[in-house]
Amino acid sequence: MTNLPTLNNGFKNNQKDAAIAELATALVSSQSIETISELVLNHAKLLTGSLFGYVGFIDPQTGYLVVPTLTKDIWNSCQIENKTIFFKEFTGLWGWGLKNKKSFLTNTPNSDKRSSGVPSGHIEIKRFICAPAMIGDTMVGQLGLANASDDYTEKDLALLERLAALYAIAIHRKKNEDRLEKLSQLNESLIKSGNLSEKLNRITEGVVKIFDADFCRIWITSQGDLCDTGCFHVKRTDEHHICRIKDLCLHLMASSGRYNYIDGKVHRRVPFGCYKIGRVASGNDPKFITNDVTHDPRVHNHEWAKSLGLVSFAGYRLLSSEDKPIGVLALFSKHAITPDEDTLLENMANTTAQIIQAVKSEEARSESEQKIRALFDHTFQFIGMLAPDGTILDLNQTTLDFIKKNRVETIGKYFWNINWGTNLPNEQELLKDAIKKAGNGQFIRFETWFTSGNNNIYDIDFSLKPVKDKYGCVSLLIAEGRDITEQKQAVRQMFRTYKLAALGQIIAGVAHEVNNPNNLIYFNLPILKDYLNAIRVLLDRFAAKESDLRIMNMTYEMFFDDLFQLIADMELGSSRISKIVSELKNYTHSHNEETKKPENIKNVIDHVLTLVGKQIQKLVKRFNVHVADDLPLVLVKSSKIEQVLINLIINAGQAADKSNSYVSLVVDRDAQKTDVIAICIEDNGCGIPEDIANKIFDPFFTTKGRDAGTGLGLAISQRIIEEHRGQISFKSKAGQGTLFTVHLPAYKGDTK
Repeated sequence: MTNLPTLNNGFKNNQKDAAIAELATALVSSQSIETISELVLNHAKLLTGSLFGYVGFIDPQTGYLVVPTLTKDIWNSCQIENKTIFFKEFTGLWGWGLKNKKSFLTNTPNSDKRSSGVPSGHIEIKRFICAPAMIGDTMVGQLGLANASDDYTEKDLALLERLAALYAIAIHRKKNEDRLEKLSQLNESLIKSGNLSEKLNRITEGVVKIFDADFCRIWITSQGDLCDTGCFHVKRTDEHHICRIKDLCLHLMASSGRYNYIDGKVHRRVPFGCYKIGRVASGNDPKFITNDVTHDPRVHNHEWAKSLGLVSFAGYRLLSSEDKPIGVLALFSKHAITPDEDTLLENMANTTAQIIQAVKSEEARSESEQKIRALFDHTFQFIGMLAPDGTILDLNQTTLDFIKKNRVETIGKYFWNINWGTNLPNEQELLKDAIKKAGNGQFIRFETWFTSGNNNIYDIDFSLKPVKDKYGCVSLLIAEGRDITEQKQAVRQMFRTYKLAALGQIIAGVAHEVNNPNNLIYFNLPILKDYLNAIRVLLDRFAAKESDLRIMNMTYEMFFDDLFQLIADMELGSSRISKIVSELKNYTHSHNEETKKPENIKNVIDHVLTLVGKQIQKLVKRFNVHVADDLPLVLVKSSKIEQVLINLIINAGQAADKSNSYVSLVVDRDAQKTDVIAICIEDNGCGIPEDIANKIFDPFFTTKGRDAGTGLGLAISQRIIEEHRGQISFKSKAGQGTLFTVHLPAYKGDTK
C-alpha cells in the first residue's frame, strides 16, 4: 500500500501541474495584468500553504512597485497609516529582494540580517519567501509570500521562481500588447492630416511614451542653411567633426521628452558623417545601439549621460525607397533596450522614413498642383475637365468668372445643365450629343458664341477632347473654348468689305449706266402721255367719221387702251428699277445715323402689327400673336428690327397654300437662356425645299419670281440681326411650313 507522504507529494505535484497549466492558458488570453496577478497569487498561496502574499509589477513610467493583489486579510489586518498599493521606496526583506533582483526564503525573519524590521502597525511576519519576475536583466515584478503553516523549503522557492517566470512572461506579453496597441494608434494618427513637423512630433512623443524613453529626436537630411549665419559646427576644427558636405546636412525637425525644442545651438544642425547622428545617417554606423552609454567610447559625453541616469542609446538610419539617407531617429533611455524593443523601434524608423517621403511627395505634388492650377486658372481660354458622362470635375477660373459662378455651384453637375449663354436654341441637346460622342472617343469641335454677364458677346471655338487611359478607355474629357471674337470679326469685316466693295462697284455702274437712262424714261413717259392725250382729240374726230377704223388689227378704242397700258407698264418697270437700286444702296449702307437704344420689344411688335397686320390677315385664315409679359429690354435700332420682322411676317403670309393657313408670331424668353429674347414666326405654308435651304440668305436669291422680289430681304435681315449681336435661324419642311427664330440678347445696362 502506498504510504500517506507519497500520496501527499503526488497530490501536490498534481496541484502544481494544474496551476502551471492554468497560468500558461492565462498567458495567451486577453486577461488584464491585474487578473493574472490575482491568479498567480492564489496558486502560490495554495501550493505553499501561505497565509499572506502579494504579486506586483514595476511601473515602467515611475519605477514604482504596483501591488494590485494585496490580500484582503493583509489589507484589513494591516494598521499602517496611509496604506497604498504603490511602493516608491523598497525596504525590508521584500525591498532587499527587489534591489538585488534575487529570490530567497527565510523562516526566521526577525533575525535575518537582510531585514530592517516591519513598520508600526504591520502584521507579524513569521516566515517569508520572494522571487523576482525577470525579463533578461530587467526586473518587471515580484512575488512574495508569508506565514506558511510549515517552514518554506527550496522546493517552495523553486516553485515560486517558476511562477515568477510565468508572471514575467505575462507582464512582458501584456506590455507588448499595450505597446503594439499604442503603436497602432500612433500609426493611425500619422495617416491623419498634418504637415511634416506635426507628424514627426507625433512620432517622437509616441516613442517617449510607448518605449519609456528619456527623450527622442528626428533629423532629416537637407542642404546646409546656416553655414553663413553662425552654425556651431562651421567653426569646429577637430578632424572627426569638421563639416565637409555643406549640401548635405541633418536638420533637427522634432524633439520630445526631456528636450522638447529644436533650436538648440549644437543639435539643431548636425554635419553629415559627424557625431553619433551624422555617422548613423552616413551609414558608418547604420544602426547605433548601446545599453552602456556611460562607458561606450562612441558616446562622447559620459559624465552628462551619468548625471542624467541614462543607460541606453539607439539611433536608426532613415532610408528612402531608393535606399538613400533621408534622416535619423534617435533616443536615449534610462533602461536597457531589449531586442523586442529594438525590433519595434526599427519598424518605427521605417514608418518614419515612409512618412517623410509621403509628406514630401505630397508637398511636391501640392506645389506642382498649385503651379498647374495657376496655369489652369489664369489662361485666357475657357477650360473644363469632365467625366466621360459629362459630369463637371473642374472648371478654370476664367470660365467661372465668365459665367459668374463658383466651383461649388458647378462641380458635380452635368455640363449641359450650366447656362453657357450660347446662341444655340437647342443647346442642351447639342451638348449632350457632343459629350456622348466624345465619351466614345470622338474629337468634337464646332463654333458658337457666348453672351457674357455684361452683355458682350464672344465668338467661341469650342472643342471636346477625349483622354484615354492605358487600357484605351476614355477616362476624361477636356472641354476647351477659345475666344475667336477678334478673328471672326476680322473675317466678317473682311468679307463685308470685299462684298461691299464689289457691290459698290456694281452700284456705281448701276447708278451711272441704269439710273440716268432710267430717269430719262421715267420722267419722259408722263410727257409722252400728255402728247398722246393732246393728239387724241384730233384722232377722235377722225375716228368718228371712220366707224370701222382699225389700227394694228385693233379697234380704235382698243388700240388707245393698249397704248396707254404699255406706257403704264413702262412706268411700273422704271419704278421697279429705281426700287432695286435703292435696295442695293440700303444693303451696302448701315444707316449709322440711328443709334441703338433700350427698347421694350412689345412696342416694336405693336408697330410692326400696325403696319402689316391687316395685310397678313388677308393672306391667311389665322394670324396668331402672343407676346409674353415682363420681358427684358433689348438694345436695338427699332426701325431695323421692324424691317426684319415685317420681311419675315410678309414672307410667311405669302407662303400660304392651304385652306387652313396660318401665321404665328410668338415672343418670349428663350427656353434655355432666359437672358435671350426669342421671336418665333411660324407658318404652315409651302416650306423651303432642302436643295435651296442653304441659299436663302444669299444676296439676290429669291423664289418669288423676278417681279415679286429682289432676293435681298433675308440677306439684309441677317446683316441687321448680326449687327445686334443676335442670331436668325430657321427650320423648314417642304409642303409643311417654316419656322424662323430671331434671338436677341437682353439688355443688361451696357449701351456700347
